[in-house]
Order: sequence, then C-alpha cells, then structure tokens
Amino acid sequence: MKRFATILSFIFFISSLSNAECTFKTFSIGEDFDIGNMLIWITAEEEGNAKFLIEKSTDGVEYEEIGEVPSTGDSHEEQEYRFMDFNARQGRTLYRIKQTDFDGESSYSQTVIVDKETPNNFMIVAMKMDDSHSHIRVSIDAIVEGEIKYTIADKSGDILIEDTHPTINGLNDINFDLLDFPDGVYRLWMSSGEEKEELVFKKTTPAEQQKVPVASKN
Repeated sequence: MKRFATILSFIFFISSLSNAECTFKTFSIGEDFDIGNMLIWITAEEEGNAKFLIEKSTDGVEYEEIGEVPSTGDSHEEQEYRFMDFNARQGRTLYRIKQTDFDGESSYSQTVIVDKETPNNFMIVAMKMDDSHSHIRVSIDAIVEGEIKYTIADKSGDILIEDTHPTINGLNDINFDLLDFPDGVYRLWMSSGEEKEELVFKKTTPAEQQKVPVASKN
C-alpha cells in the first residue's frame, strides 16, 4: 500500500576549516514512503570540498556511516546532491552529513530528524548547538497553533528548566541558553497535549567538541 508523508524542509549552513561554505536543504521523501528516506542538499559555494559522508542513528548516540556522495569540487554555483536511505525503518531516524575537504578537514551539518509517523500536533525536525556549546536551537514543525511545554533535566533526573513556548502553524525555533550548564548529558522533553517528544544532547568543553549534538527518542 502506498503511503504519503508530510514533507519536512529547512535550510542551514556549515563552514569547514578551509572556509568552504555550504547551504543545505534537507527533507524526507513525500511519495512511496515505504521505499526509504530521501536526503537532498544544495551547496551555494564549494572550495576544496572533496565529498559528503552520510551518517545515521536510531538512538541519537551512536552514528554509523551509510553512504558517500562525491562533491563537484570547487564551485561558485548551486549544486544539488541526493542520497536515498533504502534501509530506513518505521519510526524515527536521525541523519547528519559530514562535509570533508581534500586536506582532510571536515565539519558536520546539524542533526536532521525524519519520522515516518506523522504526529497530530507537532514534530521535532532538527536541533543545532552553537560552536561554544552555550546555546542550542530546536526546530519544531507544528500542525496547529498552540503551546509547547518543555523540560530540561540532567542525567540524574534533576529538572533544570521547565517552561512553555507558544507555537504557530509551521516551523518554530526554540532557543535554550546552556551557558551556566556544566558539561554533561541532558534530556529535553517537549509535549503538547498527550504527545511527547524527547531529545538527548551533550555539552562538552571546547577541546572535546569533536562531535555534533545528538538526539533520540525513547
């Protein structure tokens, strides 16, 4: 039976240490949904860019490399790239793209979240932590206007932040200040009515910031 999914789309930027700037546009496939998850990204400009490595996770902690897409190299025009994950399963899958230069330097995209089950009220579609690990932005696709309740707790379960945020129909960004948070693993719960989503992220010192933030759902 053919199934259809809501298309999730957003744009974000990454920069490698060799000053290659990329603009990515990523979304899930909208037709023949049982085939898998389609990732599409567009680069506005590339300099010394060798390839893109696609990594995925089902728990938001452990990522595995599932494919490689060669780059066009140096370019000052828009270039479109596609990758199909034919082994995507039902439920939530997290993806990130590792852009790698010819000199071996690399940088990660934000985490992209694709869920094959469309919730009634909202869906978390991405998260991004800044380079200093002092702020984190969570993007939510809300089906209707309303209010999101959120809670952040440490690994011991102690609640550090608890509040609400109004949402509009469409994409919403919620920013969290982590400046006073010690290094460690944290859980972020978001809920609307009976629906509840959970993310796990890690804050580290600048010297240990070799990996992007992770996310998961129980």
